[in-house]
Amino acid sequence: HYLGGRFIPARMGYKYKLNLPKFEGTDSFVILPPPPPLSEEDLAEEEARVQQIAMEEERKKAEDAAKAEQQKELTNPLSSMNAALLGGAAPPAAALAGPMPGVWPEPDPDTQQAIESSSQLAMRIIGEKREGWSQELRNVVASRLVPLGWTSEYPPDRTDVSKVCFLAAKALLDKDLDCMDMLSEGRALAEGAFEEEGEVGAGKMLRAFALLYERAGDPDSKRLILEQVDRVIQEKSLPEDLEMPPPRPVYTYADKWQVTLVEPEDMGGAEVDVVIRPKQKARLLANAWASGNDMDEAKVDEFEFVVPEKPKSWKTGQINLDDEIGMTGLFDGRKLLIVKKTSV
Repeated sequence: HYLGGRFIPARMGYKYKLNLPKFEGTDSFVILPPPPPLSEEDLAEEEARVQQIAMEEERKKAEDAAKAEQQKELTNPLSSMNAALLGGAAPPAAALAGPMPGVWPEPDPDTQQAIESSSQLAMRIIGEKREGWSQELRNVVASRLVPLGWTSEYPPDRTDVSKVCFLAAKALLDKDLDCMDMLSEGRALAEGAFEEEGEVGAGKMLRAFALLYERAGDPDSKRLILEQVDRVIQEKSLPEDLEMPPPRPVYTYADKWQVTLVEPEDMGGAEVDVVIRPKQKARLLANAWASGNDMDEAKVDEFEFVVPEKPKSWKTGQINLDDEIGMTGLFDGRKLLIVKKTSV
């Protein structure tokens, strides 16, 4: 080994008692002698030191990974309501997303699989209602599902478990059996997900629990739950109906949407399906409609083209015809109202 660089003056080396090598003549490097062999004790000490350094590096990596996970932006963490549990068509996941849900961890696939498996078992017990079904149902929900809900750090998982608790309570109540344990477990899970994390699906479940509490003869709990829901809605600036608008769509030049033009009432109120590209200007769509009605394109400015408030969109109201169609609030499968402007 060679040590290069004759940079430290001898005076400084003497002052600070530095162990500097002896350079020959004017050489700016020196050949270093080989280190003496290490004893077994020294080898063990060196190995322990290397292991300690490695453990410290692993700990720091884990801390950095945890911080990065906490700071990860949430695009849309909420899953749609489980149609198999509540019945009916499930709304899109975006419809359940809160505007400021905070930073949620990624869902754990193993936990979600366990929740789904236990939920299916609970629903089978409710459906079949064989002898001893009520106790079997309580065992599955209380000993398997509820712990999974509290273990998961992903709020929609708690909402899913609270749904099963709700359905279990309802099944018991339908048979005039005590259901307060199921109501209490499901309510607590939904409260945690809604009040702490702003998970609007949990807020909807709380409203459902309020009605079931009233049916079970506890109107005070109903009142307290509804007051709690209203308070959280105000604090977190959530919509009153807990229906969140979908996010602005992502689209490309290759995409095609089908939208329905709803003509003015005095023109018959017909609904016309058209296929457009979201990258096109909205004025092109308006001109095409005018042309289809044997109308001069200049007449387009006598009408307003309006995205209705229902169903919800990320943007509603009168559109700007100079905007891209995808930037107006329209989605694939949505309606666009055509309204004749009132003369002043």
